[in-house]
Amino acid sequence: MSEGLLRFVFNTLLTRLNNPGHKLWLPTQLEKMTDSTGQRILPLRPGAWQVGDLRGSSGEAVREPFITRFTTYFQFHARKTQPPEFDPPVNATEFEVVPAPDAQAPRLDTTDIEVRGLQNAWVRPGPEVTAAGGGYHLRLTVQFGHYTDKEPVAVDVAGKYALRQRIAIADEGKKTPTERKVKTSLFSWPVHDIVGNGSFVMEIKGLWADIDCDVDPGPDGRLAVTVRHIETRGEQSGQPPGFSLLRDKLTIDMNLPEGAKKDWLDTAQKAFDTPDARAEFDQKLRETLNQADNLGRLGKTFGDLLNDRLEGSLGKATGTAKSVDDNLFDRVRHAVNDEQSPWYLPVGVFSVKEPSLDPYAMKEANLGPDSDLHVKNVRLTGITLEGLANAIAPAPGIVFTPGVRAEVRLGTLPDGTAIRLPGKGGETKHVRNPITLTCGIEVEFDAGGTAKGQVTARIRDSDAHIELDTGGGTENSLNTLEVKARAVVLKIAPEHLDIDLKMSGQFGTLINSWLQGKDAKQRVVDELNKNILKEKEGIDKSLTENIRKLIASKLDD
Repeated sequence: MSEGLLRFVFNTLLTRLNNPGHKLWLPTQLEKMTDSTGQRILPLRPGAWQVGDLRGSSGEAVREPFITRFTTYFQFHARKTQPPEFDPPVNATEFEVVPAPDAQAPRLDTTDIEVRGLQNAWVRPGPEVTAAGGGYHLRLTVQFGHYTDKEPVAVDVAGKYALRQRIAIADEGKKTPTERKVKTSLFSWPVHDIVGNGSFVMEIKGLWADIDCDVDPGPDGRLAVTVRHIETRGEQSGQPPGFSLLRDKLTIDMNLPEGAKKDWLDTAQKAFDTPDARAEFDQKLRETLNQADNLGRLGKTFGDLLNDRLEGSLGKATGTAKSVDDNLFDRVRHAVNDEQSPWYLPVGVFSVKEPSLDPYAMKEANLGPDSDLHVKNVRLTGITLEGLANAIAPAPGIVFTPGVRAEVRLGTLPDGTAIRLPGKGGETKHVRNPITLTCGIEVEFDAGGTAKGQVTARIRDSDAHIELDTGGGTENSLNTLEVKARAVVLKIAPEHLDIDLKMSGQFGTLINSWLQGKDAKQRVVDELNKNILKEKEGIDKSLTENIRKLIASKLDD
């Protein structure tokens, strides 16, 4: 298995997912996510987040204003006698307000939660990829709030809150509720819950996430993407994101004088700013993202993107692949043999332009001397080879090593078969059968003098051996993809090369007889292969450009 192959696929996709001008831009894809009923998933609405007790010195700082303000409240109303507000009357100096022993810490809970802005996401290129059985494990690192010109810019948590403190009226110097009874009181005696409700918005700054996914062969020839876990963090691993309460969004539902309202909002802000509250918000965010439905929908979104792009670029797989690699390779095997595919091998051959492979032109080929004929050299000139695009690559003969090795059958399509090149207004070409070589011939004799003529050669029932090296280049993505021809070898048996010579004069019969020999025919084939090898740099460049353009057109159209 090759981690580089899947890394190349995802890096190529990520270039588009991270491009605001592209139809695959990730924020747009996330905004479109829906649940099983067709409702948009974002913003997430997990319901209630029970933050819980606020402990430690920061919790005490929240509790202190409750005790202080309730003490003032109790003392003020205890002094009123016309009419009395306590029955029997109480002397506030004989009591003190203390935290209730069974609930000393203030408590913060939230409801109607919405996690907003998660669609503003960017994926770091170069995902971690490791082989796992027949598939791969993938870790994608995502930055939220990446696009400063994209609304919403920041991720935030909005909802309702309830801040409460249970207090007790204790006898002076005591820490437990008084045993003295009253018939009438302004509040629950001797234990009372002070509760304030309102709305809030908590902004999350520097939010990143590591998303662990598995990519495996799935049903019907598709790849299955399963999101296993989302680990939220700050910019650095192990660092929490920053939670910041927006004071201008903090409200209290009670109708209070401005001074009392400010005091309450100050206390509420302290509650949200406690380490306990921040830690719980961090944990609840992580738990919400990792709910099974959310993981499933995100996996489906990633899976649909991956499969749609693969099917649009290469076509569907057969559905019998036992591994991700085989799934991808099956698509290639099918595509190069599909007449409707832009990857159809005749299309690929016709598309190579510098040099052109069909027709393929050679300036000359020296077949060398022959002592029996007293010939100094036989030279073929102005060579044109037509019909190399008449080629198919049977699937069993295509092997991935991790480059590509293919055994190609030449001359199997009927003469004149139309091949339409991809692109708008694509040109239509026609294959030749048989493959035909035409050229001039010049024979130089040892004794001096030359004989000239014309050669037409027809190639029957032949093959070609092709080996391509592929690599993702510096970025391991489509932008830096490189395709290099390690071998392009015509495998033409001499008995399948029929040569006709037109040469006037006394030497025509002699040279024709020589050309029909196995040795001469092999020299012709060897010269063709030698010259094709010399064209390797141009073939590599043309293949690379064509494949880049073809993949890009399928991803970007």
